[in-house]
Amino acid sequence: MNTHISSGGASILFRTIFVNIGMFLFSELLSFRGRIGRLKFLAIELLIVWPLLLTAIIADAIELPEPLEFLAYTFSVLYWIAGTLGAAARRLHDLGRNGGFCVLINLLWPLLLLIPGQTQDNRYGPPPARQPLWAVALLFWPLIILFFSLKDYLSLLIKTG
Repeated sequence: MNTHISSGGASILFRTIFVNIGMFLFSELLSFRGRIGRLKFLAIELLIVWPLLLTAIIADAIELPEPLEFLAYTFSVLYWIAGTLGAAARRLHDLGRNGGFCVLINLLWPLLLLIPGQTQDNRYGPPPARQPLWAVALLFWPLIILFFSLKDYLSLLIKTG
């Protein structure tokens, strides 16, 4: 069995992976259309934080010029706001509500995790597919790793700073 990938094939695979990741990060996470269930809402809320974390880590690791650091944080915060509002709007669609309320309810987003969506089709589309319990459990291992990593990182900063 030949498992060797030619350099041309590897480059196509590499481009395909990064194009798909880019499309996911900017089209799926920032979308305001359709409906999402509670699990996908939670997943999106966790994923849209990555630019803020990445910016904080990079800004701490290397000394960025102040204008560049400001631009990086501005982009990160705008991405987070747009993603949070989009996820809240689609979650409200699942509840049969207008997504415009996402600005108000975004302050109380944990409520959107507790209220089940409508089980029948509504004007925003069919109900999202139900997620198995193991999929919910998979969402929490990155949070646990992130918690312990940040805890260790902060304790290292306190000791050295």
